[in-house]
Amino acid sequence: MDGSKQRYALICVTESADKQHRLSVALSEATVDSDTDTASGAPSDTATDATSDTATDTAADPATDTEANSTTDTSPNSDATTPLEIEPDHLTIVERTLTELECTDGGTANGLPDTIDAVVIDVDEPTALETAIGWVDGHRHSALETAPCVVAPQEGSEELAATALRQDVEQYVPADDDVLDRVLETVAKPALSTPNDEYHRIIANELPDEAFVIDEDGVYLEAKLRPVSAELYTSSATDLIGTSLDDIFPEETAASLAECLNHAIETEDVQTVEYAVETTDGERLFEARVVPIDERINGKRAVIWLARDITERAQREAELRARQSQLETLNRINAVVRQVIETLVDAPTRDAIEREVCAELVDSELYCGCWIAERTGAGEFTYRTGAGEATTYLDEIRKLEDDAGTLPPAMIYEGVSADADVDSTDRPLRPTEHTGVTGEIITVNHILKTEPLPEPLQEAAHADDVRAAITVPIVHEQTTYGVLTVLASRAEAFSDTEQEEFRLLGETMGFSIMAVKNRQLLFADTVVELEFQIDGGETFSFDLSSTYDCTCVLEWSGTTSDGQPIQYVRIDGLDGETVMDEAEAHESVESCRLIHNGHDHCTIEIRLTKSGVRTLANHGATIRDVRVEDGVGTCVVEVPQHGDVRDIAEALSVVYENTELTARREVDRPVHTAVERRNRILGELTDRQLTTLRLAYFGGFFEWPRSSTGEDIAEALGVTPPTMHQHLRKALKTVLSEFFAEGNAATDVDENGDVSDVGGANTQR
Repeated sequence: MDGSKQRYALICVTESADKQHRLSVALSEATVDSDTDTASGAPSDTATDATSDTATDTAADPATDTEANSTTDTSPNSDATTPLEIEPDHLTIVERTLTELECTDGGTANGLPDTIDAVVIDVDEPTALETAIGWVDGHRHSALETAPCVVAPQEGSEELAATALRQDVEQYVPADDDVLDRVLETVAKPALSTPNDEYHRIIANELPDEAFVIDEDGVYLEAKLRPVSAELYTSSATDLIGTSLDDIFPEETAASLAECLNHAIETEDVQTVEYAVETTDGERLFEARVVPIDERINGKRAVIWLARDITERAQREAELRARQSQLETLNRINAVVRQVIETLVDAPTRDAIEREVCAELVDSELYCGCWIAERTGAGEFTYRTGAGEATTYLDEIRKLEDDAGTLPPAMIYEGVSADADVDSTDRPLRPTEHTGVTGEIITVNHILKTEPLPEPLQEAAHADDVRAAITVPIVHEQTTYGVLTVLASRAEAFSDTEQEEFRLLGETMGFSIMAVKNRQLLFADTVVELEFQIDGGETFSFDLSSTYDCTCVLEWSGTTSDGQPIQYVRIDGLDGETVMDEAEAHESVESCRLIHNGHDHCTIEIRLTKSGVRTLANHGATIRDVRVEDGVGTCVVEVPQHGDVRDIAEALSVVYENTELTARREVDRPVHTAVERRNRILGELTDRQLTTLRLAYFGGFFEWPRSSTGEDIAEALGVTPPTMHQHLRKALKTVLSEFFAEGNAATDVDENGDVSDVGGANTQR
């Protein structure tokens, strides 16, 4: 028969009746092209005769009926890469759905033509493909026994291709291939197609990155690399043929891959394995599907090894897991810090505060060690307390603190500049020192890799698996009480968020230590009075008294709502205009305001860049008197009977270098009941002042908004408003002086023995 008149009968299988077969779509498009290229669109007589001999039972779709019940004149695709020896004139198509196949009993007829040249299956699910091929294999129609199977999915997938391989189909047509050419190629040259040819075709067209045929001994029989993947290797795919897994991979990896290969052959099931490969772009991660081949190659079982580069996917997954882990860790850290802060409220002493913090941090299992150091008057930092499993490291820290002056000058930690913050030994500051001096948080990560520590500490870090550290200032306002150092076994510990949590912890510890010191003084019946002499300070009062032979007396010191220190100072022997001029030019003054101005005295409100008075207050001392004459200052403070005098002296010496403790005496503070204080205040008020206070108080003058005006109170008193205001101001000054004036600070106890108030002479409490 002339090849141009060859007729072919095809069974086309689809998943459902509402889905048009991929081959039918291709035939429809080919017919349109044919009508465009020729003047005649009518089928030939031969085509009509061929159609009349074929029984069809397709779905009632107009397009399907036309394509299935007529013989379609086709021509080869001009873009086909493989030219056909026989160009078909006619195709007879019988369509079946999976449901229709399942309803047949495997009889010999069932409306099928006597001659079947191929079964073309258009499904996208592996299970549907197995069903269709099972029908072909189980049917007793003689023509089906020799008819080749072609799988031509409209979408396709790696899993579907693997299933097609395992079912020994003759052709697998990827979604981007010309299905018509490939089907005609199969039916025209069935004898020239072998299983190995189809393996190669699928490897070349369907699979993602790398594909190999590997026998049971782990020897590469075939190899295919996509161009992008081939660029990652110094050798070509053909160089792999004849080598084994042991030749390509490290021993451990090769053994793992061989185990997967053997398991696939033994179970006759697809296996999946992930493995790393060294490439020119570094280490890449691959995921392989290992598909066993039913037929032997060269007498040996073999598999199709389908590999996909999943490096980017693995990185994204790792980043997602890292973010999730970091979020969980941050939540735990937040909970730990909040718990620590709650425990600080009830801590009775500074030692208890520091012990509780170290214990809570270590017990959380987020950190392997921590310790606290404080700064001495000589500017050194000494170890106070610590906790954790990193005992070797903590022991070395204690030794390092004792021998700080022996550290090598070249020692520089991560995050610390070698050009700044150099102490008297001309060596870079350690992180603890740097944080204590500057108030900056310092973090050191990847300690075991970067090895930024001096040799003894680096060895201890290896011994205790210390991978990261952070130093945090324990500070309140402008006073630094010490430095908290925390160690972690996590190499990427102490993120920005975690650092903020520790900053809050350091500030809370500082506030708690200050509160403890003040509480100890508050409840003390007997206090220790300390008198310091300061020679030649660098602040405004010292320079002013030296230049103008005046006296500066502190009337009150405290802080504003934003935490800035503020003082009210009386200057005797100098007018306000001169004082203001000097204040504006002095570098220690941030701002100054004239409150009262006389001929040879004045009162100013002043804000300084640093304040020894605030330092004393933050260490639990109550200021009783501060005055500066001729450049020499005298400071009298009260501290608890068992307070740390050395701590206070050292704190003051940090601000003023030439500080000397000149006197120390124990003072019994008088304890007054609330009734006694009230009676004392009432005794100092005149009858008219007391009456004015009562009328203003009960008349709602102090409410907001006021219930009574000044005029109302004046009318009730029978005086003019200015007179009323004069009485009221004098009365208020008498009452407030009991709390704020010098020499009146005392602990008052009510009838139940409870403390009701404490006054401070010169400093805000």
